[in-house]
Amino acid sequence: MLNSFDALITAKDVVNGKPSPDIFLRAAEELQVLPKDCIVFEDSRSGIQAAQSANMTPVLIMTTHNKSDFNNIEYAYSNFTEINLDELLIS
Repeated sequence: MLNSFDALITAKDVVNGKPSPDIFLRAAEELQVLPKDCIVFEDSRSGIQAAQSANMTPVLIMTTHNKSDFNNIEYAYSNFTEINLDELLIS
């Protein structure tokens, strides 16, 4: 699977699960990028909270929640085909 990804981090690799930002911070560390330069795609409340706590850009994929269910979420899409990558990269 690592042939497809530069890093693979799972819940087994961190002490605290979401909504703690540990898993996202560990991924940024493994990729050697700053958290502020990361975009996180999430469909859960705890995942969005973890991304925000990690100082990463959260993107809500509305499979189980609506944008109105969240405070301070700028990007929300019904599915991955709606994502405007240029918009996300400019932010």
